[in-house]
Amino acid sequence: VKAGFPTIDFSLEMKDWQVVRRILASHTPAGAWGARDPKMLSVEKWTQVLEHASRLKELPLWIDDSAALSLRELGARIRLYKKKFGIQLVLVDYLRLIKAQGRDLRERVTNIAEGLAQLAKEEDLSIVALSQLSRPKDINDRPDMTDLKESGDLENNAHVVLMIYRPVDPQNHNTFLGQDEIIIAKAREGAAGVVPVVYDERTLMFRPRSFQQ
Repeated sequence: VKAGFPTIDFSLEMKDWQVVRRILASHTPAGAWGARDPKMLSVEKWTQVLEHASRLKELPLWIDDSAALSLRELGARIRLYKKKFGIQLVLVDYLRLIKAQGRDLRERVTNIAEGLAQLAKEEDLSIVALSQLSRPKDINDRPDMTDLKESGDLENNAHVVLMIYRPVDPQNHNTFLGQDEIIIAKAREGAAGVVPVVYDERTLMFRPRSFQQ
């Protein structure tokens, strides 16, 4: 979005104001706690937040928080947003909440994956769809393709598959701070591998491991 690519975020799980609150947390001095409760901010910091928010308002980002969209409805809305606003990037949060035909969940997810891939090709768009991972047998097992929940043909239809890995202490189930990873499980036009990252609890973002607050 910051690079100027018009983007539509289909938030099937969260309301639009919840998405905006996360954006404020990650792109203004408010941070996660300040975005949740502005009363925690000083007058000076709140003024800074308002200044940043006014700039964010100008970004080419639209949020559609319609619930229970069918694959057909999603496609129609994507085409409409492209026609009206020149959308180039589509975010879907998350894939399993899209309604589609199928005898069971696995077949429905397969149809969704194939439908999104076809939409991306027909409309010349980039579509990023979030999915869930199965719970590992061992708490610190790294995820792989077999962990894509009700994956169907997700792997076959995706150009890129990224997975988040956050190891935890088996004693207290707290995450090991600074030991997170983004696993590139598939990259059709690049190399697979692991990117060391750290989760920034203040901004709710993953940053390179070398990031210094």
